Amino acid sequence: MGLLQIDSTDITNQNQTYGAGSEPWNKVMDSYSIDTQATDTSSYVCDWEKWHGLYRNVPMLKAAIDKLAIWTVGKGYKADKNTKAVLDRIRGHGKDSFNGILHNSIRTYKLCGDSYAEITTDKAGRLTNLKPLDPGSIKIWANPRGIISKYEQVAFKDAWKTQRVVLNTWKPEEIFHLSNSRIADEIHGIPTSEKLQKVIKKWELAMDDLAVVFHRYVKPLLLWKLDTDDTTEIALFKSKADKVTRDMENMFIPKDAAELERMSIPQYSTLDPLPWIEVLQTYFITAEGIPDVILGHSKQASEATAKIIYLAFQQTIEWEQLYIQEQVKNQLGYKIDLEFPASIDPSLLTDSRKNQGGKGVTDLDPSRENKDMKERK
Repeated sequence: MGLLQIDSTDITNQNQTYGAGSEPWNKVMDSYSIDTQATDTSSYVCDWEKWHGLYRNVPMLKAAIDKLAIWTVGKGYKADKNTKAVLDRIRGHGKDSFNGILHNSIRTYKLCGDSYAEITTDKAGRLTNLKPLDPGSIKIWANPRGIISKYEQVAFKDAWKTQRVVLNTWKPEEIFHLSNSRIADEIHGIPTSEKLQKVIKKWELAMDDLAVVFHRYVKPLLLWKLDTDDTTEIALFKSKADKVTRDMENMFIPKDAAELERMSIPQYSTLDPLPWIEVLQTYFITAEGIPDVILGHSKQASEATAKIIYLAFQQTIEWEQLYIQEQVKNQLGYKIDLEFPASIDPSLLTDSRKNQGGKGVTDLDPSRENKDMKERK
């Protein structure tokens, strides 16, 4: 058979072989490339306005980031009496709470890769406040060995954003810095929006197309064929026809004076955009890692399937909580525990026992398994 390229097709020697990767069909892939990406190891400022615009204008992205932050904070933090006495006094910009600052920070570093908060202490070095900062104004500096040396708050002198001025400078220990999925020797995190922006653009385009489909289904275009080429008469007829359509009135014209054709797009035409939108939505959910059942809707899935999905999502949240707890301990010096909203482990344990008539063996409870084995003996 043909191998995609006429000059590569051998019809005389059917036993011709090719080296791995040099087959003619692989040459087609040469035109497709994936952008390379180096790590930032000396200085960095995130593109906050770009990612913030996506967050404010794309409901699907905002919902996913908000849900992840809500679940990570969970029921709030737990700590000993002395720690709570300090953290409960934190007010951020004046009306914040420590839980609220954590929630804000998680949404921010998920969206643009990093979140920053100024650490304020008293003369004795005790924490007095955490003030969230605009990540688009913070520049990270690192020394030649890749260790963060300082943070700067910068602003632009001109409207063209070509001349920067330094407003504030902080030492590393004066900024509470959280990063999302930092990789290799990079000094900043990776925005979760970065991997989603292409599918978001496709989804928005498909939704716009779907809006046109339904609009033309409900309100089709009317194509009038007039028996005249007089521009004045055409303009007069147009004004009357537009008024009839707008006011939903009847219109009376002489017989054979005009012909009418309706230009409508069927709701379920051959190129129905709904399946494509569902594919994009599934792709988005898979890439973001937030199950649709967590976002408040779900396809027709069994209860058992939903529980396994929930359990998988629980591991993600527990990792996020572990990261926050460690950073609070390392950067602020306080030990906290973030309580998980609702664990599904007891439900799985109960279901397993029900499936075995009340005496089932479950991997979630090894002690129960040993006890049941002894009873059967």
